[in-house]
Amino acid sequence: MSNTTLPVMRSALEIKQRFERILQYDYLQGYIDNARPDADELWLVYTILTESEPPDRAGAITLAWGFAHAGLLVHDLVSLHNTNEEFAKKKRQLNVLAGDFYSALYYQALARVHAVDMIELFGSTLQEVYEKKIASHLDKDNSFETRLVQTEEIEALLAVAIAKAIGQEGYEPLLRPFFLYKRLEKEKENAKAGCLSPLIEAWTAENRQGSLFKVEQQRQLEQLQEAVGKQDNKASAFIKTFLEKQGGSDSGPIERTTRS
Repeated sequence: MSNTTLPVMRSALEIKQRFERILQYDYLQGYIDNARPDADELWLVYTILTESEPPDRAGAITLAWGFAHAGLLVHDLVSLHNTNEEFAKKKRQLNVLAGDFYSALYYQALARVHAVDMIELFGSTLQEVYEKKIASHLDKDNSFETRLVQTEEIEALLAVAIAKAIGQEGYEPLLRPFFLYKRLEKEKENAKAGCLSPLIEAWTAENRQGSLFKVEQQRQLEQLQEAVGKQDNKASAFIKTFLEKQGGSDSGPIERTTRS
């Protein structure tokens, strides 16, 4: 990663392109599951950081958050490739290595701007995330609602911790439904590929009617709408635009997904 000063980011696309340039490795493109945060996720974190942080530090922390978030998700995907098929085995092994690679990148991004406070924050928060993931994984009998609450907390935990650390704790009501919505988007793509997470399995085990994604993503959009109405800042303006874009979206087919 370059030691040059990060410029002010002008758009979600710009910060996403910067993130992708750092990850230009053929094996990442060819074998690793797409666990990277999208432009909306990166831009929301960056927008919140710029409320209190100078551009260079805000950019570095945003990239670090993106790498850490990708590392967490790619480790989740490892368990979904539990098969003896040779290509899947190789992909599973490389996903494990990619998770470690992302962890190294987040540390490097923070070290470059001497963000010792954030290095400590990331370390303690990621430990908490892993503990919550393990607890959730060990309890096989969790209900769908319990798993949904756990997923919401885990997905937003690092971003919420960052916001609180810079005095922007008021953003938590935006962050939690936003990142749960985004996680459901990823779950939808994984399900289409035949990878069923414990969250989806809990939904189907309870014989719930309708589409998991339509029902729950709509609920998160409604929570975002409510939270936006109580705030007036740069991040809420971005969320308003995001909500407008989701207005005509289709939240996907999956009614009740079952294993073949």
